[in-house]
Amino acid sequence: MKYLIPLLLLISTVNLKAQDSTNIGVYLSFSLQGTAWTLDDYDYDGESGSGFKLEIGYNINSRLGFFIGFDGSEINADVGENYALGHFDLGAIGRLGKEDSKVKPFGKLSLLGFSVLQDNSGGDIEFLGSGIGIGLGSDFFISSQLAINLGYTIGAITIDEVSIGNFSEKVEESASSGRFNLGLVYYF
Repeated sequence: MKYLIPLLLLISTVNLKAQDSTNIGVYLSFSLQGTAWTLDDYDYDGESGSGFKLEIGYNINSRLGFFIGFDGSEINADVGENYALGHFDLGAIGRLGKEDSKVKPFGKLSLLGFSVLQDNSGGDIEFLGSGIGIGLGSDFFISSQLAINLGYTIGAITIDEVSIGNFSEKVEESASSGRFNLGLVYYF
């Protein structure tokens, strides 16, 4: 975080006119990610961790595109051992700003899949669910095709299934997640 302000100052000194790389075509994004989640229906403190995110998208014009995203984080458990949490997103992205701007704010809306997996000697514990993701962020272009990507996505999730070892139970529990991403995006 202490490097974010100097980085933004460096970006602001660069010519603010750029070739519109977000026009039409494929993009690929890789980000470091901070993740937090909680079960909404219980008096359960949220748990958080860190991981990585990969996103592949296609822009149909400079304003609208579609994407598939995968992310995984290691969550620091309050009790017991750390565990894995993952999201799969399929959605649309809308961008604001002039076509030749170095700063391109965006909004995202996605259908998401959600999974939590914890290794346990009595049998692995797994939560599976689905929901909706809503995100905001911005691309800060450092060249005509490469940008620093900063974003936050909140997820409203329904956990549909809980498994412990070979035992599986259908449930309907509400959960929420938040994901903060900082990375690079390359427009082909």
